[in-house]
Amino acid sequence: MMPVAVLVLGKELRLDAARGLRELRARSAAAAAIHRATGCKILTLEARMRGQPSSGARLVCGLLEELGVPAVVVQAEERTRSTRAEVQRLFQLFPGEPVWLLTAAYHQERCRSLLAEAGLRQAQVFLPEDFLELATEQEKRWILEGIPDAVAMAAEARRERLFHRAERLLMPLPLGLRSGIEVVAGEIYRGIFE
Repeated sequence: MMPVAVLVLGKELRLDAARGLRELRARSAAAAAIHRATGCKILTLEARMRGQPSSGARLVCGLLEELGVPAVVVQAEERTRSTRAEVQRLFQLFPGEPVWLLTAAYHQERCRSLLAEAGLRQAQVFLPEDFLELATEQEKRWILEGIPDAVAMAAEARRERLFHRAERLLMPLPLGLRSGIEVVAGEIYRGIFE
């Protein structure tokens, strides 16, 4: 089923700005290719995080503009600092509609888990490299440059395991409370009280 929107998931740049930016470029390039093929909207939701000069949403908008994507097809909101918050907003904007999310391989399973928990059954998670066939030469270059190497995958896998453990500790709590705790923790950790 073709998507009505594709969400470019954010990427915290504080830990490794160069790699984080390459990953955002890859996701943006794939979103541009998907838009060209399907006519869907492109959604970016990330707020400014601690240590970043601007929000993830602004970065993505700039990258999309560089790729020639018309601003009118991009819905940018500077409001989230966690994947769970992005999924919650996606549910508010497109309940029951087919939407696609773009992220890196190390984050794919957690995204799927959050989507299932939120009841977004029409949502699917993809990697930027899944859309190489649709990409222009510049987009292909950005996508390939943004694939995390083995060292990055190992580091990110460790972080994902920590998030997973924290989520498991919260499992006895009702979903609404659990979700709220995770969103607030993301706000605190990633910059609201900078």
